Amino acid sequence: MIKEKLEEAKKIYLKKIAYLEYEIAISASLINNFELEERIREYEKKIERLNERLKKIDDQEKSTFEQSTTSYEFISDSQSTPETLHLLSAVGVDYSNLRNLLAAQKWKEADYETYRVMLQVAGKQEGDLFWEKDIKNFPCSDLYNINNLWVHYSNGHFGFSYQKRIYQELSSMREYNREVWNNFGDLVGWRVEEKWINYENYNFSLDAPKGHLPVVRGTSVVAGMFRLWFGVVSSLASRLVNCNI
Repeated sequence: MIKEKLEEAKKIYLKKIAYLEYEIAISASLINNFELEERIREYEKKIERLNERLKKIDDQEKSTFEQSTTSYEFISDSQSTPETLHLLSAVGVDYSNLRNLLAAQKWKEADYETYRVMLQVAGKQEGDLFWEKDIKNFPCSDLYNINNLWVHYSNGHFGFSYQKRIYQELSSMREYNREVWNNFGDLVGWRVEEKWINYENYNFSLDAPKGHLPVVRGTSVVAGMFRLWFGVVSSLASRLVNCNI
């Protein structure tokens, strides 16, 4: 909540600066321009202070995540069982059902459960869409849990981190790029023969391309949703980087 208010205040100051710069551009008075420039500098100082506070919040989130991960007992050898993975959530979400579904290799059910728990973490209702801001504010510890479970039980075949690696190899841009998005879809198997496939036609098995799962189902591929879905995937890649996942 505090972070959102700081971001909103920052946007307001940026708008005020833009307005003042416009006033300077159309004004013929040097005295008036000097006063406007002084006001711009004041707003810039306020933005600088806001950025410092935002950085402290980000550093605190990162520190909390790093401390919490020391208590995780993720075991990567073949003898590990669902019971050997102890999961913590920043918001009290229970990941035991996801863990058990993945352990049983029920990939489709696990994909839906992933969607369900991500909704819980984001404070959203079933049927809601995921937006970029939801991913940007997603707790690192919970993202770590979800990704690590997928990676662990698929032996590295599935997981957000693998999708991130593919995306980063294609582009470092956050803005929508049709060519990058199509190439990404081709590589993870969400696009076949130059056509985006329906969710019902996804391959819920280890025969699927690497990174095929999980899917953020809150942004299904329908007309007009490509930019939204791209935004979520690119934001997810960015969030994984920030969370050191």
